[in-house]
Amino acid sequence: MISVIVPIYNVEPYVRQCVESLLAQTGADIEILLIDDGSTDQSGVIADEYTDARVRVFHLQNGGLSAARNFGIEHARGEWLMFVDGDDYVLPEFCSAPLALAQETAADLVAFRYSKYQDGSLNPVPLPQWREGEADWCTAVDAATELAWNKLYRKSLFEGIRYPVGKVYEDIATTYKLVHASRKSVFSDKNLYVYRKRPGSISVSKTKERLYQGLEAARLRREDLKKWGYTGNPDNFPEFRAWDIIVLVDPCDDEKYRLAVEEFAKNKRAPEWMNRKQKVAFFLWKRCKPLFRLVRKK
Repeated sequence: MISVIVPIYNVEPYVRQCVESLLAQTGADIEILLIDDGSTDQSGVIADEYTDARVRVFHLQNGGLSAARNFGIEHARGEWLMFVDGDDYVLPEFCSAPLALAQETAADLVAFRYSKYQDGSLNPVPLPQWREGEADWCTAVDAATELAWNKLYRKSLFEGIRYPVGKVYEDIATTYKLVHASRKSVFSDKNLYVYRKRPGSISVSKTKERLYQGLEAARLRREDLKKWGYTGNPDNFPEFRAWDIIVLVDPCDDEKYRLAVEEFAKNKRAPEWMNRKQKVAFFLWKRCKPLFRLVRKK
């Protein structure tokens, strides 16, 4: 059985579509754990409307996304786990296709493609490093992305691993550990998940403290990967997060802001992952900080 864990917090306009898409799953034995994380709108009330035997509803005091996911892990009855955010939705084979692949290949983790829904438009997300089939763990760390919800996990992978409570960027701090714990990770080209990008969601609310937490998680990730013998570039994630801080946070004397500057100052040239606009901004940051400060938020 697959336990699908759905944290719900103030997603009233979207939660029905989310749950209905899970109830429409084909070819897999599933349970759906709807975890109302102290919603102040009608999200929890809507969750209680579902009387399908596959649905279990829990109401918690607000503890954040990590606490809700961890609660779901502890109460899951299935051998397999999947995650869905309460404002997203999934395709009918979301559960059955990864499970069939896991059973066929004896994999502990199956990752699959996803699409982004924004401003009324649905588009598949390009994943340049993605290759269908089995991957060694270093390749899987690079290609699987940090996302929690485009994967099927054997529940045993979570022994000793939980999402960090009270932190954002919780996926950065956790997913790579699950990939490392997996004896075999397999990739599927099937596009099975729809991520909704909307104003006010955690993923687009980049406050200073959230950005700092992202850098902290990325730096810890780098330390672990180096310790485990990772052969890729462990600096990419800290650089992503540090650049967000340099661009979005007003220059200040915070210790964490200084860490972000130190993280990037070692680069003599723009990192390969930057696009053209970012490379121009990087050049200004290195050569003319007053001009960079004028244009950085653009």
